[in-house]
Amino acid sequence: MYNLSELQAATDHPQAALCLMQEAAEIQNQILGQIFSISSDKQRLTYLQQIRGDFYALLSLVTQYLQDARDPVQAAFDLVLRRKALGAEAAAMQRTAILSDRYRHLAPQLEKLRQLDNQIASLTWNVPPTEQLAAYQTQLATLYHQRDELDRSLSRQIPEMNLQKQLETANHRAIALALPEGATLVEFVRFDVFNFRAIQANGDSQWLPARYLAFILPAKEPEQV
Repeated sequence: MYNLSELQAATDHPQAALCLMQEAAEIQNQILGQIFSISSDKQRLTYLQQIRGDFYALLSLVTQYLQDARDPVQAAFDLVLRRKALGAEAAAMQRTAILSDRYRHLAPQLEKLRQLDNQIASLTWNVPPTEQLAAYQTQLATLYHQRDELDRSLSRQIPEMNLQKQLETANHRAIALALPEGATLVEFVRFDVFNFRAIQANGDSQWLPARYLAFILPAKEPEQV
């Protein structure tokens, strides 16, 4: 999907490219929590490396073609906020352990939630051949359903899990409304610049030197990113 978006950008269709990138980013967001529930640091690092270039490409698209368009800038800022929140997801297993100690009577359910996370993550990493996809998708859907049911049940009993849900829905609008009156948030991000017009056959480099972006968000004005 990102390859198609790069082609759209190279042929002067930046809005179409952005739509494809946003769709791909949403798919990545859906599995990030599951990937980060795996105990293997190597797998976490591998996945982050896989999606880092996609993240940089979206920022490059917005800065090169759409920096004066409100919605694309807001979308880029929201993605920056989500990616910076990965640290919280990286501590998912530690959080589960803490909650298991604090809510001992719910320890079996919390352990079951951890097991479901691991099963989902394992399946996500091991997609079967095409002829087995139907059964695979059914199994994955069943696991997601079981996890959602258990998650809702635990969230009603554990305040910390409700807080985590709120953090997951944080975006530029929520942050703008939460900032104290008169304050301004300046959010910095460093990224490698993707060259959409590079022709590798001519020796062009697809990646240009890194640069910084600063997103400026005034309090109570979410539309003014």
